[in-house]
Amino acid sequence: MKYLVYLKIIIKPLIKDKEDFDKEYRVRDFKTNMIKWVHGLGVIKFDKNDNPYRLFGTIQDITQRKVIEKQMKQALTVFENTHDSIMITNLNNEIINVNKSFINTTGYSLKEIVGKKPSILKSFLYEDEFFKQMWESIEIKGFWQGEITNKRKNGELFESYLAINAVKDSNGNIDGYIGIFSDISIMKHQEKMIFQQSRTSAIGEMIGNIAHQWRQPLSVISTAATGMQLQLDMDSISKVEIITSLGKINEQAQYLSKTIEDFRGFFIEDLSIVKEFNVAKAIEKVENLTRDAFKINFVELYHDVDEEIFILGNKNLLIQALINIYNNALDVLKNKNTDERRLLLIKVKKENSKVHISIKDNAEGIKEEFIEKIFDPYFTTKHQSQGTGIGLYMAHQIITKQLKGTIKASNVGYKYDNRDYFGAEFTISI
Repeated sequence: MKYLVYLKIIIKPLIKDKEDFDKEYRVRDFKTNMIKWVHGLGVIKFDKNDNPYRLFGTIQDITQRKVIEKQMKQALTVFENTHDSIMITNLNNEIINVNKSFINTTGYSLKEIVGKKPSILKSFLYEDEFFKQMWESIEIKGFWQGEITNKRKNGELFESYLAINAVKDSNGNIDGYIGIFSDISIMKHQEKMIFQQSRTSAIGEMIGNIAHQWRQPLSVISTAATGMQLQLDMDSISKVEIITSLGKINEQAQYLSKTIEDFRGFFIEDLSIVKEFNVAKAIEKVENLTRDAFKINFVELYHDVDEEIFILGNKNLLIQALINIYNNALDVLKNKNTDERRLLLIKVKKENSKVHISIKDNAEGIKEEFIEKIFDPYFTTKHQSQGTGIGLYMAHQIITKQLKGTIKASNVGYKYDNRDYFGAEFTISI
C-alpha cells in the first residue's frame, strides 16, 4: 500500500508521459521530520488507467550534495559580485579565472587574461628582491599581503592592497593561488591630501615658533646696534667695545641662521629617503623646533633617552609625528592652572630589537569616551578655530604606514620628583 501511494503521490506528478524516470526532488524523512533531497532514477510501468504500478530503479539521498551546490552557488555569487578583484591561478601561476571587478579594474577581458601570468600587471617600480621576498612568504607562510602599485591594460598605474594565498589539495600540496586586491588609489590620494594639509598646518605652527625663537636674538642685535650707534655719535666708544658688540651681533645672527636651517631642513627634505638615524638626534631636533613654544607656556621637558639608539627610516617623518604629539600635549598643558607644574616626560629605550618612545604629560588624561577616537581623521575636542583634528591622525599614519611601527594612547598614573601625577601617555614602538 505504501509503495502504491509513493508511486501515485510522489512519482507521478514528477513525470510527463514517460516511462523513464530521472528526477531530483525533496521528501520528508518521517523519522527525523527533516526535508531531504533525493535523486530518483529508474523505469516506471503504467496500467491501462495510466496509474503507475511498478518501479525499477534507485533512490539516492543527495542532501549533502545539494548543500555543497548551494555553498558553491553562494561562493560564485560572491566571486562575481564582490568589489574586490579576484584572480585564480594554477600551480604554474597561470591565470585560470578572474571576476568582474578584476576586469573593471584592470581593463583586461577574461579572454585576454586567461593563461597569462599575474606579472602582466607588473608596474616595474620594484626590484626583483621585492618579488623574491613575496614568494618566499607565500611558500613559507602560505600567504602574502601588502600595498603594491600595479599597471592597468592602458598603462595607467594604480595602487592596491593585495593578498595572495596558496591553495592546497587534500594532501597539503600547493595546487594553485588566489590573489585578491582592492584598488586603493582614491584612498591613497585622500591620505596624501590630508598629509599635505598636516604639513601646511605644521608650517603655520612653525612660523609661530620662529617668531618666539627670533624675538630675543633680534632684541639683542637691536640693542647692540643702537648702543654702538649712540656711542659713536657721542665719540665715547672704544675699539674693544665695538668688537664686543659686533661679537654679540654675530653670535645672535649665527643662531638665527641655524634656526632657519632647522626649519628649512624639516620642510624640504625628501620624505622618501630611508636610512639609519639616531633617535636622540631626532628628539633634539624636535626640541629645537618647539622649545620656545613650551617655554612661554611654562612647560618643563625632561628626557630619559639612550644616545645610541638608531632606527632605519626617514628621520623627518618621525620628527613630524613627534611634533604633532608634542603640540597636542602643549594644547592641553597650557590650559592647566598656572600654579601647578606642567610636565612633558620623554623616554626612549630599546627592548628585543624594538625601539620604544614614551611621551607622557600631567594634564589629567584623555576622557574615556574619546580615547578610542583620537587617531581618527578630523576628530578634535577643541574649537574649530583651535585645531583641525589631523595632528594625531597623521602621527598615527606616519608611525604605522611609513615607519611600520605601532602607536597607542592610554591614561597613566606615575610618580615624578616624589609626587604623584596623572596624564596621557603616547607609546610608539618601531
